[in-house]
Amino acid sequence: LVTITERLSRQHIVRQVTGRNSQAVTPVLIRFFQGIKNAKSITVDRGREFAKYNEIEQKPGIPVYFAHPYLPEERGSNEILNRYVRRFIPKER
Repeated sequence: LVTITERLSRQHIVRQVTGRNSQAVTPVLIRFFQGIKNAKSITVDRGREFAKYNEIEQKPGIPVYFAHPYLPEERGSNEILNRYVRRFIPKER
């Protein structure tokens, strides 16, 4: 799953992906953010699923920033969403 939190409206979006790698996540993010005209930036964690961040920056034209390692509070709203989602959809190992 990819979880997206829009900070101003606090809208939460959850998208299903086929894998936990950049080949699965990058097209989903590009498709989503091409439909959003007023997005100013994207903040992601340092997971391998965001390794192709340069494609995400180029195609929709939105800068991508990385949260500092081991500081989930930099993405607090999204971490709370992840906690709620995982109550109903556990992570596959």
